[in-house]
Amino acid sequence: MKDTRIEMSKELRELLEKWRSREAPPESFQFIIPHIRNDVGKTIRQAREAKKMSQKELAEKLGTRQAYISDLEKGKTEPNVTLLIQLSYYLDQSVMYFIPSQYREFFGAKAIERDELSPEEEEIIRKMRQVYPVLNRGLILHLIESLLEYDQKYMDWMDEAD
Repeated sequence: MKDTRIEMSKELRELLEKWRSREAPPESFQFIIPHIRNDVGKTIRQAREAKKMSQKELAEKLGTRQAYISDLEKGKTEPNVTLLIQLSYYLDQSVMYFIPSQYREFFGAKAIERDELSPEEEEIIRKMRQVYPVLNRGLILHLIESLLEYDQKYMDWMDEAD
């Protein structure tokens, strides 16, 4: 996934760190929102410009007004999930691309990139895709959860033994 990191102030980075550690008061999120909107808008603009598309052309594809695209790119408004999906389609980017990297690292689980998978992990995924989706994939997930629970109990037991 492309890095969509946008320059951020020290003050914002410190506040995001507090949010990640759950130390920030809830009302402080109001300070973060305008930054998120602005940075998401910048990534939208970057993707649009990379496709050599005008705001008007993108608006036509999305069935909206050029002024709305301008407002998105300036951070005056924020896209909903449906719009992010449409943007990913028309601008040839993943939905996650539009969420700048620094926010993904602060607020979300780290995405696993394909090149980070070991050959064994790729084989597990290939085999899981061959399994009948509804019933058996649920069973596989249950087995994995059971293994993780067993593993945790074993690690706890090992810690107690030391």
